[in-house]
Amino acid sequence: MSAGQAAPVLRVRNLSKQFTIRGSHKVVHACDDVSLEIRSGQTLGLIGESGSGKTTVGRCVLRLIDTTSGSVELDSVDIAALSDRELRELRQRMQIVFQEPAESFNPVLSVGNQIDLSLRASGLNAAERRRRVRELLERVGVPGAAAALRPGALPAGVLQKCSIARALASEPRLLVLDEPTSALAPEAEADVLGLLNQLQRDDGLAYLFISHDLSLVQSFCDLVAVMYLGQIVELGPKEQVYRSPRHPYTQALLAAVLRPDPRQRAERAAGGGELKGEIPSPIDLPTGCYLASRCKYATDRCRAERQELLQLGAGTVVRCWRAAELPAADGRPPSQ
Repeated sequence: MSAGQAAPVLRVRNLSKQFTIRGSHKVVHACDDVSLEIRSGQTLGLIGESGSGKTTVGRCVLRLIDTTSGSVELDSVDIAALSDRELRELRQRMQIVFQEPAESFNPVLSVGNQIDLSLRASGLNAAERRRRVRELLERVGVPGAAAALRPGALPAGVLQKCSIARALASEPRLLVLDEPTSALAPEAEADVLGLLNQLQRDDGLAYLFISHDLSLVQSFCDLVAVMYLGQIVELGPKEQVYRSPRHPYTQALLAAVLRPDPRQRAERAAGGGELKGEIPSPIDLPTGCYLASRCKYATDRCRAERQELLQLGAGTVVRCWRAAELPAADGRPPSQ
């Protein structure tokens, strides 16, 4: 899915989000200095362990929650600067597909009624909206007659397709896909992913794909951003990140993925290796690199100075002072 050199649909710059714990002065640093871009027809996979800040980034992108600092632009429009009315209009161009399709629908209303709600701002009359609901369902491979059914009457895979149909109702430019297949059986997952690929080819949609599944991100995404404790620690083309990860945390993540060939597992383990120690608290973060206490490559500088994203060539950036001098996880020499 080549995206060419067009201006990005989504541009996020130095995004940070903090939450104050109720009844105290303590602050949770949910995401910190996140920057990324996604162009038309492109999919960026945001991966990391639970609590890494992935979903917080997705919700800030949609302005479901306000950012603490930084900017989010959709088609060069800064969403933080919009009035409520302007934001409602812009939201037609960005939609979300949630992890649990059953939880994203009202169990009392029919599927068709809930897709119809997304069409109310379109100016279509009731008859035209009913016709459009059927067209949307049929486009995602669901019979139009399913519009009359309640969500509980549909299998999870079919219901997730209905979620996608609802997201398409406003003709968006960007879809935030928050673990969209993790609740599905393998056959339904493959079906939904195939549908998303086809829609992207047809409409040039930009996808922010949030997942903890490394293998799925590798097969589905063009770009990969790896998050640790709210920061992006490595971002680049998936081929580069998966073939030759440069950040010790990315190396450790990939080393943990089961591979059919034991020799491949040994090669990965010889790189970043296993991380030791406990993950620091997002309430009391270290001064320097957030991984320093667990990283075998850490120096005094790593522990003392805030890490910046360094350009390593081939479109890859890494948040590690030593990334350019360390061997890649596959044993390759440092990139020049």
